Amino acid sequence: MRYYLQHGNGSRACRQMGLAGYEANRQARHFLSSKTVQAELARRRTLLDAQAMAGAHDVIRILSNCLLADATKVAQVVHLKCRDCWRGWDGEPESQPLNPDPECYYCDGKGQTTVELTESADLPAVERCAIQSVSEGREGIKVKLADKVSAARELAKILGLYNDSTADKKEPVPIYFDGIKFA
Repeated sequence: MRYYLQHGNGSRACRQMGLAGYEANRQARHFLSSKTVQAELARRRTLLDAQAMAGAHDVIRILSNCLLADATKVAQVVHLKCRDCWRGWDGEPESQPLNPDPECYYCDGKGQTTVELTESADLPAVERCAIQSVSEGREGIKVKLADKVSAARELAKILGLYNDSTADKKEPVPIYFDGIKFA
């Protein structure tokens, strides 16, 4: 049955099981005429359809996560003290503030700009799903996130919101939002 469900061709399924030529065709006719076999095939097709629907829901969830992912949860631009901001601090090392000194003559209170990455274990599932790759090179760590425009296009196609015939036309399809028409 597994081979028949793969191909939808009884003779081919029998040949794959090892039968040859005429014998494969004869067995396929006999096999497919049985009411018990037909009932089992219907049951298995229903199971396969349910699995395919679960797979479709997973695809929709992944694409939605790519759209909803917030890049600022993955990496944040922070301003820390510059070398001169640290010189003016007389307190205890544990209580040193990390923010730049607004009166610093060297950085004009802007501090040293750097990027901090969130630990992958601390990232929410939505943001983890949107990460395509992380690499480290001479220029530092590079994080590549999923393309939101492509994810939106694919999600629209799956949900039936995107019509290929309208994409080829020169006129844009009007979009209405809160009663306002966007061309």
